[in-house]
Amino acid sequence: MDWMKCRRTTTRLECWDYTQGAYYYITICTKGQHPHFGTINDGHMHLSLMGERAQVYLKAIQDHFSHVEIDYFVVMPNHIHAILIFDNSPVGRTTAVQGLSPVPKPKGGSLGHVLSCYKAAVTKWCRENGYNEFAWQPRFYDHIIRNEKSLHLIRRYIENNPLQWELERESPENIGDFI
Repeated sequence: MDWMKCRRTTTRLECWDYTQGAYYYITICTKGQHPHFGTINDGHMHLSLMGERAQVYLKAIQDHFSHVEIDYFVVMPNHIHAILIFDNSPVGRTTAVQGLSPVPKPKGGSLGHVLSCYKAAVTKWCRENGYNEFAWQPRFYDHIIRNEKSLHLIRRYIENNPLQWELERESPENIGDFI
């Protein structure tokens, strides 16, 4: 029974290698759903300074991880949605620049590794700039996109997310019917 105390549940697919080439839809939330990244007015996202930095670092992922491309994304007040494309190149080769240095927890080059580095870079910037209250939720949501129809629906969901803000605020688990 002692082994159960240390076991952490995961939402990751047990049989899936998250370094594999695939399209991944991810959602990362701020701790307590706190709206650090800005506000939405009339369906348009207005980024705060923290939101601008979160967006800059998100776009920079593909500059630091040669096997990852950012397909589509939106920074919302309290979360980020993105589609990350992993190719089949050898993983683990990263460029440690501007705070996106590898974090030695998840498997190098995996989805978890890339997102840990991203979250660490944003958090580091926040701490260095006096935003000490900023924190992420410890985990993230992911979905492996399996076909073109799903990809199209997820892109549309991401694009319309600011317009649907009130609906989502009432039901944060609402991620659409495309999964």
